[in-house]
Amino acid sequence: MITAPIDLLLPLCAALFLTSSIRANDWTRYDSVEANGIERVLGGAETPFAISRFHGRTAFTTSRGLGGALRGTSRQEAIGADGVFTWLAGGPSWALQLLQPSYPEYAGYLLPSRFSKDALLNNRRSIERTIGKTMAGFQSGRLIERPCYVLSVGNLAAPGTFQKLWIDSDSGISLRRQDVSLSQPDYEYRFAKFTAGTPIGEEPFRPPAGARVIRGLVHPNILLRVGIHRSEADYAKDISRLREKAQVGLGKWIETLPSTGLEYVHTYANEKTSVTRKKSRRGGSLGSPELMPGGLPPGWNVSGKVDAERGTILLEFQTPQGGGPKAIIGLPQPGQPGNSFEMTISGNNGGADSVGISYVAYVSSDGSLVIAPGNSSDEAEKKRQQDNAELLGRNSFVQSDFLDRKTGDTVSFIQLRNVPLSSGLNLAGLAAQSRIANKIL
Repeated sequence: MITAPIDLLLPLCAALFLTSSIRANDWTRYDSVEANGIERVLGGAETPFAISRFHGRTAFTTSRGLGGALRGTSRQEAIGADGVFTWLAGGPSWALQLLQPSYPEYAGYLLPSRFSKDALLNNRRSIERTIGKTMAGFQSGRLIERPCYVLSVGNLAAPGTFQKLWIDSDSGISLRRQDVSLSQPDYEYRFAKFTAGTPIGEEPFRPPAGARVIRGLVHPNILLRVGIHRSEADYAKDISRLREKAQVGLGKWIETLPSTGLEYVHTYANEKTSVTRKKSRRGGSLGSPELMPGGLPPGWNVSGKVDAERGTILLEFQTPQGGGPKAIIGLPQPGQPGNSFEMTISGNNGGADSVGISYVAYVSSDGSLVIAPGNSSDEAEKKRQQDNAELLGRNSFVQSDFLDRKTGDTVSFIQLRNVPLSSGLNLAGLAAQSRIANKIL
């Protein structure tokens, strides 16, 4: 992920790689290139990676996540004419076919600068005019025993935002890169080993021999679960546990899919709430009841105290001026309609500024002691359920995946609650990854 200032560099990315329309320069061209090293995103921990390129095909090993899943898990990905496939580095028995490369920028790491070596050495002003950036600190250096050119590329309008490159003097490929925004590191990679021109076999660019390929819009976590055989009974248990833990809609909306004829693999759930409501006491025990909002003049507040021994609830109202009236109502019992009260407080001008207050106390079907505006427990509970749906139902996603182990075909059952379909696909790990900004030169 790149913070806002580095976006000043992004419009250049598409134009900075070599294409058939760009004239040949004097970098040495290699059909095969391999590299491995470490990378760091947003100042996080250093993680290893490896990349291979051979006649337009790319393969890489990374522990970056895949659509929010598999973070920290080493996996390999192959990008070739037959498609895009990924598999766990330590478990090549299964591979997952992807709709698109998860990190297309890796291929760009092994491409040379679009500008010629002569321009970089003798005509940097021309490069600056072309890219609309300034180049500074140009010098010769060495990295992993290879001669290189070291320079920074930035923008005078954002002095703390720049990209520093260590460009191999032979191939024009960046051996190291640092992206900085507002003087804070965004991204960095550096090669520990770099080999160019050595023939590469076909193996890195296709799934491992004997691996079965999973096809379909499944969640990437399937690669972690596919080695475990599971049954319809396991599916029912997973959904039952999920319903018990779910906050959104109390889990009642989560359904099970009728038999698909395929083997159940796993269920993935993502639930987020925009508002966290304090859990109320259940069964009318000592403590504070769940107070529903509304029913009071502007600036007023109310608190409730339960006295289980006396079987009462003390309601204390606070006005903007301080102090206020109090009311005592009976403690309701489960299964009863509830206890209600009404009162009118007269002001100094008679009825002109009188305040009318009505509240009902009841025990809900889920065992919560509720105090709500109004005098009908049925209407109050209906409003409470609507509020809960609004407060707690904004983001919930459930995906269950089923697999034919012979063919690799799959069925995915995706359930969304108050989540747009596009967001649901993102939660499922099916959306394109955010790119790390490409090298400027």
